[in-house]
Amino acid sequence: MGKKKKAAKDDQMTLAEAYVGFQIQLKEKEIEEFESEVKTLEEKNQRYNQRQEHLKEEQLGHIQTLLKQAKDQERELEHKEVVSKEQVEQALQDNWELEKTKERKIEELRSQLNDLEQTVLTAGREKQYWLDYKNVGSKEHAKQIRLLEQELLQMQKDFQEMADHMQRSLDATVNEINKQTEKQIDDKKHLASEQAIRHLDKQTRQEVKENDWLKREAQFYRNEVAVMEVSVQKLEQDNLELMSQLFECRLEDLKISRKVFLTQVAGLEIAEPGLLGEDLEKLELSDHSARTPSRPKSAILAAVEKKVFSLPENFEREETPTELDSMDLGTFLYGRQGDFQQYLQLGPLELKLLSVVGRGLHIKPLDSTIKGAIPEQKAWPVTCQMIKSAFS
Repeated sequence: MGKKKKAAKDDQMTLAEAYVGFQIQLKEKEIEEFESEVKTLEEKNQRYNQRQEHLKEEQLGHIQTLLKQAKDQERELEHKEVVSKEQVEQALQDNWELEKTKERKIEELRSQLNDLEQTVLTAGREKQYWLDYKNVGSKEHAKQIRLLEQELLQMQKDFQEMADHMQRSLDATVNEINKQTEKQIDDKKHLASEQAIRHLDKQTRQEVKENDWLKREAQFYRNEVAVMEVSVQKLEQDNLELMSQLFECRLEDLKISRKVFLTQVAGLEIAEPGLLGEDLEKLELSDHSARTPSRPKSAILAAVEKKVFSLPENFEREETPTELDSMDLGTFLYGRQGDFQQYLQLGPLELKLLSVVGRGLHIKPLDSTIKGAIPEQKAWPVTCQMIKSAFS
């Protein structure tokens, strides 16, 4: 027990010492803070003293400046003239009037400013009104306008439909009235005719009936004649078209056959002067195919071209060159000169068939490379007999 009491007492002493030490530390901290504050205050005091000295120096400088200015003003006052009391009163009166004028102008400006403020407020309210109208009222009004326009369109449509219906009703009524009137007139005419016929003799009544029958038959035949005239006119048009096509086919066959012959027999010499008796190397056939639409070749022309162009190059000659040169050019084309002579007596058609355009051309020598590639042929590979067999 004694040991426990002694240990508790030592603990209590230790706590008291700790508390005292803590208090000492707090006091030391407070002392340090006070010392730092004192140093700060001393520094501030020093700065304030320096500033005060600086301000005193400035004050002395300003005082000297003011004294100097006062002395200058005194000198100026000494040099100025002495002003009388009346002049002073007049100057005061002028100043007072000037002040009143300034106050009056200021009041006017204030009133104008108030008016402008009121105008600005009014304009602002009007602006706000129109903005509200633009944002809200305009949409409502636009909607109302659209509805009114739709109603107007519907009313116009209904009015037009009613007007059309009334017009149709009016037209139908007028037509019905006209029909009834015509019917009544016809009935009355028929009754009058019957009454008149009753008073006639038998022969006259028979003549009247025959006259009516003849009128009906005449009208029937007139209708048939009109139909037949239309048919005849159509047949005539078809006939003219067919004749025109046949005429064009003959012209084209003649033109193409002449071109085929000229391309195949361009190197022959012509003995007798005729339709084709001019120099073939200086003439060029005019192309009439551009004026008329293109047409397919005839079967005869196609067969002739096929036979002529299918002949072999190494075909043996059956006649001598002298006989070939002495042959007539028309015989090669048509077999007989008489068949060719019919194209010289065509009247107005002769101008079209004999339409030739001449153009002079220069003979250009062949290039050596091209000339060497083409074999020289002293004899013409196509004979008179071959051409006759092709056109027969």
